[in-house]
Amino acid sequence: MKKLLIVDDDALIRATLHTIVDWNELGYEVAGDAQNGEQALQILKKEQIDLVFTDMKMPVMDGIGLMQQINQMEKKPQIVALSGYDDFSLVRSAFKLGAFDYVLKEDICEKGITELIKKIDPVIKKEEVPLYSGKKEEEAFLKDILLGRVIPVKKGRLFEENYVLAAFEIDEFKENTVRFQSSFEEYLVKPMVNIAQQIPRIANKCVFISLSPGLYFLYIPMPEGTSPIVSETIVSLCKQLKSVWNNYMNLPVSVGISRVGRSSEDFCHCLLDTENQLKLRYLVGKGSINFYGQKGRILPEKAYERQKFYEDIIQALRDGDLVKLEEQKRILLRRLTDMEEDDARKECLHLVWFIALMMRESEDSIWSLFLGEVNYYEKIGRIADGGSLAIWTNNYISYVADYIVNTYDRNQMDLFQKARRFIMDNYANPELTLGSTAAYVGLNEKYFSSCFTKEIGNTFSNFLTEIRMENARELLRTTDMKMYEISESVGYNSVEHFNRMFKKVCGVSPSVYKRQIL
Repeated sequence: MKKLLIVDDDALIRATLHTIVDWNELGYEVAGDAQNGEQALQILKKEQIDLVFTDMKMPVMDGIGLMQQINQMEKKPQIVALSGYDDFSLVRSAFKLGAFDYVLKEDICEKGITELIKKIDPVIKKEEVPLYSGKKEEEAFLKDILLGRVIPVKKGRLFEENYVLAAFEIDEFKENTVRFQSSFEEYLVKPMVNIAQQIPRIANKCVFISLSPGLYFLYIPMPEGTSPIVSETIVSLCKQLKSVWNNYMNLPVSVGISRVGRSSEDFCHCLLDTENQLKLRYLVGKGSINFYGQKGRILPEKAYERQKFYEDIIQALRDGDLVKLEEQKRILLRRLTDMEEDDARKECLHLVWFIALMMRESEDSIWSLFLGEVNYYEKIGRIADGGSLAIWTNNYISYVADYIVNTYDRNQMDLFQKARRFIMDNYANPELTLGSTAAYVGLNEKYFSSCFTKEIGNTFSNFLTEIRMENARELLRTTDMKMYEISESVGYNSVEHFNRMFKKVCGVSPSVYKRQIL
C-alpha cells in the first residue's frame, strides 16, 4: 500500500481530498495531513511517503518551500501541486521543482483525481528502480554532439543499441512565446524539459535535451532488429509529449522523426532526417508529426535532387522580378503538362516546399499566405487533371508573387527604418554589432546584412562608422572633452582605434581636425 500525504491550510480542502475517492481501492493509505510545509516535513522525516498533494500558498512554509526541501531528500515522493489560482508563475515554479501535475482546487473531483492517480502510479513504481546514474552526463554529451562540439561516440547508453532521433520545434516561435520573453530559460525551457521528463518512458529510457528555447531533441533507444522505418510506438510517444506540452504550456509543436540509426556513425544522417522532416510541416500544417514511411508524402532527398529546376523561379520570387517570373512560369507549366499526373503533383509539392523554405529564410511563413492553414497534400491531391493542376500552379505562383511584392517591401522598409533608429540610439555602445541589430529587428544575420546594404545604400559597418564619426566631429567642434572621453562617447574603447578610424573617414586625425576648426 502506497502512502499519501495531504498538505493544505484549508481544512475543507483537506477533508475533501480525504473523502473524494476511495484511496484504499486505488492502493493508497492517507498517512496524514498537514496545515503547512513545516508540519509536512516533520511527517516526511518520520514516514516514507510516496505521494504528496500540496497547496502552493500556505503560511509558515508554502508549497514552493516544501518542494525545495523535498528535492534535497534522498528518496523523493511524487508531488501534485494544488492552487486556488490559475497563475502561470505558480505553474512554472511547480514544474520547475519537479511537480508531476498541477491541479486547480475548483477542478478537484472524483473522476479527475482517479485519472490522475492512474497516470502517476506507473511513475511511482518505476522510481523504485534507480535511474542510470550517468543520465546528466548523457544529456550534456548529446547536446555537445548536436552543437558540433564533439564527434558522436559511445557514451553511457548513447549508441549502445539502435536508436531514433526526434526533433520538436515550436511553431511560429515569436508569436507563440511572447508571454515568456522576460526569461525564456526560466519560464519556457525549464518547464518544457520538466514536463517531458515526467513521462515515464522518457525519464527512464530516453535522453531529452533543449538545444534552444524553440527546439528540443529526444534520443530514443531501440531494440535490435527494429525496422528502419519508425514504429507506431515512437509516433505515439511523440504524440503524447506534444499533447502534454499543448495542454500545460499551450504551445503548438511540430515533430520530425529520423529513421533508425544503427551506430554513432549514423547520427549525422539521423540529425539531417529530423531537420528535413521538420521542414515538411509546411506542407501539412502546424503541430504535425513527420517521419519517413508516411504514405503519399514527398521525400526531402528527392526534392533536393530536383532543386535546380526551381532555382530560377524561386529567385524571381525572392527578387520580386515579375518579368523573369512570367518567363519561368511558362517553362514550369510546359514541364507539368508533359508529365504523368502523379509526377506533376509531386512536382507541385516540391515547388510549394521550396517556396516555404524561401519564406522561412526571409523570416516569414507560408502559413501567412492564407487566413487558414493549407494541407497541400490534400489540396493538390484533389485536383482532377493535368490542365487543372497547371491552372492552380499558375494562380498559386501569382498569389505568392503579389504577397511578396505587397508585403515584403513594406515590411522590410519598416524593419530597416527600425534598424536605423536602433543604430542611431545605440552607436555609443561598443557592443553594438551587426548580429545584435539583426536580432533586434528579428532577422537572420546574413539576410539582414545583404538587405541592409540594399535598403540603406551602405554596408552596416560603414554606416555605423559614419554615424560615430559624425558625432565625434560634433563633439570636437562644440566641446572641450578630452580625446579618450570623445572616443568612449562614440563607442570606441580604444583611443588608438578611434584615431585610426577617424583619420580613415575624415582624412586627418582628431587632433588636427580640432586645430583646423579652432
